[in-house]
Amino acid sequence: MSELSTIFHGVLVFVLFAVYLQWLMKRWQLSQIFEKIPGPKAYPIVGTMYSFFGKKRHEIFYLLDARTRAYPDIHRVWTGMTPEVRISKPEFVEQVIGSSKHIEKATMYRFLHDWLGNGLLTSKGERWHQHRKLITPTFHFNILDGFCDVFAENSQELVEHLQPYADTGKPVNMYPFITKAALDIICGKCGA
Repeated sequence: MSELSTIFHGVLVFVLFAVYLQWLMKRWQLSQIFEKIPGPKAYPIVGTMYSFFGKKRHEIFYLLDARTRAYPDIHRVWTGMTPEVRISKPEFVEQVIGSSKHIEKATMYRFLHDWLGNGLLTSKGERWHQHRKLITPTFHFNILDGFCDVFAENSQELVEHLQPYADTGKPVNMYPFITKAALDIICGKCGA
């Protein structure tokens, strides 16, 4: 019985080690692929998140802005051990947004759920396809053309509200401004 137990434990340790080794190899291969994309230096476990340690919320936005300026088209980051590709070139964004094939959202999208709910921007899979099918006709050029004056008027009003904050160098809570602008645009088109 003791020999059988020893053999079982030995096989179990070997299998667990083999599974771990396979996982490690896949992680290494993945990291080699992602390292071909430009981006900040990443470290094991923390990835590229080390630059956020000890920073205040508004300072993190400045860091993200600086990173996007340093890598203007596309760059990779590691959120812990999870790789992400961030794009800011309009042509790349258009390809990603226009795709109905690769619609899986990044983990970071869960932070938008409280604000946006589980709609077109944050949903995935079949729910995303249903929402997309419902909303696509709304964005036809003929329909959007009727909104141009409302967009322009309310955008100008938003700019005027934000102008006093523009050169202060201080962080601004954009939530009330954006929420009001969105509501004004919706109500402006409805004639309210």
